Amino acid sequence: ADGSFPQLIELGLSANQLSGTLPKQFGNPLSLPLLYQLYLNSNRLSGTLPERANRPTLTHLELEHNQLSGSLPKHWALPWLQRWYLANNNLTGTLPSEYAVNLPRLVRW
Repeated sequence: ADGSFPQLIELGLSANQLSGTLPKQFGNPLSLPLLYQLYLNSNRLSGTLPERANRPTLTHLELEHNQLSGSLPKHWALPWLQRWYLANNNLTGTLPSEYAVNLPRLVRW
């Protein structure tokens, strides 16, 4: 097996003391192509958010209560994202104007 999970639709790894950065594969839609919900909250993830992310199926992304830093990336194409939780990190800056187009269904922030 190649370690991929092409049919995975939900991944919940909250409160597991995971550390390190978000993998570069996060932004690649061919990696976990059907993923709808990703829960990585309450871990020890650090570093910056990937500059680009193209996840056409993702509806829920929970990254709150980590140690993420830097500014919010401008080039995230998440057309179905409805809930994006980032509270209790070390993020800085302003909300990019591109989100009005790239995140059209966002209802919870």
